[in-house]
Amino acid sequence: MQITCPQCGASGNLSDKLIPTGGRAVNCPRCKSRFWITGTASAAPITPPTTSPIENLQQPTADPPRENHKTITVDEYIAQQCSGCGALVNVPKEKRSTRCEHCGGIVALPPPLSKPDASKIENYISLAELAEVSQNWPEAYRYWALVLEIDLNNASAWIGKGRAAGMVSCINESRLSEMTACLRRAVERAGHDKKEEIVRDAVAVIGTVATGLARPIGAMQSISPLTFFAEPFDHEFSKEKRHRVCLEILEAFKLAHELAPTDQGTIDAAVFLCQKGFGGAEEKIAKGRDGYFLYFAIEGKKLNPTYAPLLTQGGVSCVLLVLVAAIFSFFGTIFYFIL
Repeated sequence: MQITCPQCGASGNLSDKLIPTGGRAVNCPRCKSRFWITGTASAAPITPPTTSPIENLQQPTADPPRENHKTITVDEYIAQQCSGCGALVNVPKEKRSTRCEHCGGIVALPPPLSKPDASKIENYISLAELAEVSQNWPEAYRYWALVLEIDLNNASAWIGKGRAAGMVSCINESRLSEMTACLRRAVERAGHDKKEEIVRDAVAVIGTVATGLARPIGAMQSISPLTFFAEPFDHEFSKEKRHRVCLEILEAFKLAHELAPTDQGTIDAAVFLCQKGFGGAEEKIAKGRDGYFLYFAIEGKKLNPTYAPLLTQGGVSCVLLVLVAAIFSFFGTIFYFIL
């Protein structure tokens, strides 16, 4: 029979077999109010008695008759929609399935989610490493993800997942942003005893992936980025896609510089990418490139005071901006000590 809550109007179906002859009290799963139902479809909320305490003592109210069986409450059911007729059916939690009262079809609860088995983590790591050796990067990504489902604080797994995400990237479908996010997460979760190792691995991944995106077909090769960015771009993909991938590579270079601030090679690669990788870029893309160029030019000048790269692409030179930023930084330091 169909039951409607008198308080909030929520409705649902309950088998007539679960309603005793004298009726029973049920709890509304939505508003938690308690009301009484009988064999008919009527429902009435339970209200305090209107008689006085003396009358209650003289004529105590008897509990409604109940059958001798286990009392089943609404909390022991889960509402599930029937795939046959679309009706909402209350399925017993213990049995996990029941028959729809409307169309007679079987309505079953979905299987409970199984908890990850921590004992399998070593097997997953071995399979991920084996997939990396065979350069099966999608498989390696899957196994590293399974490791992280068990242990989110496994820094080595974050490194592996980031490496795999980068190695399956191509200009048409770049995942360099995911790679950079995974590497950041690895450094954040690395313990003090493994911090140096994880940082070294993260920088190595960026050096292999970000500078190895050699061809737009997705073939990852450990070659210098000078070859790729100096050559004409394959017209199969738009310039916009190429420029956006270049911005993602610059973001990865920025992370590598943050982790290894004394590495001049990262700065040189980033500056060269700004100079050669953005031919014909739109204004919005060009502004993003100029921001990265200014950042790496200033960082390079910190390592070498004579470092002054020139960005002439698009007819605009950024060397003046670098000098102005250096002058402001110099005078700012002086005013700080004076004040």
